[in-house]
Amino acid sequence: MTSMCGLKGYSGFSVYCATKFAIVGFTKALAVELGPRGIRVNAVAPGPTDTPTMVGNVEGEEKNEEMVKGVALGRLGRPEEVADVVGFLFGDEARREVVRVMVVFMLGGCGWG
Repeated sequence: MTSMCGLKGYSGFSVYCATKFAIVGFTKALAVELGPRGIRVNAVAPGPTDTPTMVGNVEGEEKNEEMVKGVALGRLGRPEEVADVVGFLFGDEARREVVRVMVVFMLGGCGWG
Protein backbone atom coordinates (compact mmCIF):
# COMPACT_ATOMS: atom_id res chain seq x y z
CA MET A 1 0.00 0.00 0.00
CA THR A 2 1.39 3.34 -1.04
CA SER A 3 -0.44 6.62 -1.62
CA MET A 4 -0.84 9.37 -4.16
CA CYS A 5 2.00 11.00 -2.21
CA GLY A 6 4.19 8.32 -3.79
CA LEU A 7 3.30 9.69 -7.22
CA LYS A 8 3.61 13.43 -6.58
CA GLY A 9 5.34 15.49 -3.89
CA TYR A 10 3.37 17.67 -1.48
CA SER A 11 4.62 20.55 0.64
CA GLY A 12 4.82 19.69 4.32
CA PHE A 13 4.82 15.94 3.66
CA SER A 14 8.39 15.37 2.43
CA VAL A 15 9.21 12.42 4.69
CA TYR A 16 5.83 10.77 4.11
CA CYS A 17 6.18 11.29 0.33
CA ALA A 18 9.70 9.84 0.39
CA THR A 19 8.48 6.65 2.07
CA LYS A 20 5.62 6.29 -0.39
CA PHE A 21 7.91 6.93 -3.41
CA ALA A 22 10.15 4.17 -1.99
CA ILE A 23 7.23 1.73 -2.00
CA VAL A 24 6.47 2.59 -5.64
CA GLY A 25 10.11 1.98 -6.64
CA PHE A 26 10.28 -1.24 -4.64
CA THR A 27 7.05 -2.45 -6.27
CA LYS A 28 8.37 -1.79 -9.77
CA ALA A 29 11.71 -3.47 -9.09
CA LEU A 30 10.12 -6.48 -7.40
CA ALA A 31 7.65 -6.87 -10.28
CA VAL A 32 10.55 -7.00 -12.76
CA GLU A 33 12.34 -9.50 -10.54
CA LEU A 34 9.38 -11.80 -9.86
CA GLY A 35 7.29 -11.31 -13.01
CA PRO A 36 9.22 -13.94 -15.01
CA ARG A 37 8.19 -16.47 -12.35
CA GLY A 38 4.53 -15.56 -12.78
CA ILE A 39 4.32 -13.68 -9.50
CA ARG A 40 2.26 -10.50 -9.64
CA VAL A 41 3.41 -7.46 -7.72
CA ASN A 42 1.13 -4.43 -7.46
CA ALA A 43 0.83 -1.36 -5.28
CA VAL A 44 -2.37 0.44 -4.48
CA ALA A 45 -2.06 4.22 -4.23
CA PRO A 46 -5.23 5.75 -2.81
CA GLY A 47 -6.03 9.39 -3.28
CA PRO A 48 -7.52 11.41 -0.43
CA THR A 49 -9.55 8.89 1.57
CA ASP A 50 -11.91 9.52 4.48
CA THR A 51 -9.92 7.84 7.25
CA PRO A 52 -8.89 8.89 10.78
CA THR A 53 -5.32 9.34 9.52
CA MET A 54 -6.42 11.73 6.78
CA VAL A 55 -8.71 13.65 9.12
CA GLY A 56 -5.86 13.90 11.65
CA ASN A 57 -3.60 15.51 9.04
CA VAL A 58 -6.17 18.03 7.85
CA GLU A 59 -6.04 21.33 9.69
CA GLY A 60 -9.66 22.34 10.16
CA GLU A 61 -12.77 22.32 8.03
CA GLU A 62 -11.40 24.98 5.65
CA LYS A 63 -8.42 22.78 4.71
CA ASN A 64 -10.73 19.79 4.25
CA GLU A 65 -12.95 21.80 1.89
CA GLU A 66 -9.87 22.99 -0.04
CA MET A 67 -8.70 19.39 -0.46
CA VAL A 68 -12.11 18.19 -1.65
CA LYS A 69 -12.25 21.05 -4.20
CA GLY A 70 -9.28 19.41 -5.93
CA VAL A 71 -11.18 16.13 -6.35
CA ALA A 72 -13.35 16.04 -9.46
CA LEU A 73 -15.91 13.80 -7.76
CA GLY A 74 -16.28 16.40 -5.01
CA ARG A 75 -15.69 14.02 -2.11
CA LEU A 76 -13.02 11.98 -0.39
CA GLY A 77 -12.61 8.35 -1.32
CA ARG A 78 -14.01 5.72 1.01
CA PRO A 79 -12.02 2.92 2.65
CA GLU A 80 -14.35 0.31 1.12
CA GLU A 81 -13.46 1.64 -2.36
CA VAL A 82 -9.80 1.02 -1.61
CA ALA A 83 -10.67 -2.45 -0.30
CA ASP A 84 -12.56 -3.22 -3.52
CA VAL A 85 -9.45 -2.54 -5.60
CA VAL A 86 -7.25 -4.60 -3.27
CA GLY A 87 -9.77 -7.45 -3.53
CA PHE A 88 -9.73 -7.16 -7.32
CA LEU A 89 -5.94 -7.49 -7.37
CA PHE A 90 -6.16 -10.76 -5.44
CA GLY A 91 -8.66 -12.23 -7.88
CA ASP A 92 -8.26 -14.02 -11.20
CA GLU A 93 -9.57 -10.99 -13.10
CA ALA A 94 -6.31 -9.21 -12.27
CA ARG A 95 -3.97 -11.96 -13.45
CA ARG A 96 -2.73 -9.73 -16.30
CA GLU A 97 -1.77 -6.98 -13.84
CA VAL A 98 1.87 -8.00 -13.50
CA VAL A 99 3.26 -4.59 -12.68
CA ARG A 100 1.17 -1.57 -12.00
CA VAL A 101 0.78 1.02 -9.36
CA MET A 102 -2.96 1.27 -9.24
CA VAL A 103 -4.27 4.66 -8.28
CA VAL A 104 -7.35 3.79 -6.30
CA PHE A 105 -10.44 5.96 -6.74
CA MET A 106 -8.61 7.17 -9.84
CA LEU A 107 -7.74 9.92 -7.39
CA GLY A 108 -11.33 10.93 -7.92
CA GLY A 109 -9.91 13.24 -10.55
CA CYS A 110 -7.71 14.63 -7.81
CA GLY A 111 -5.10 17.25 -8.54
CA TRP A 112 -4.80 19.02 -5.21
CA GLY A 113 -1.41 20.13 -3.92
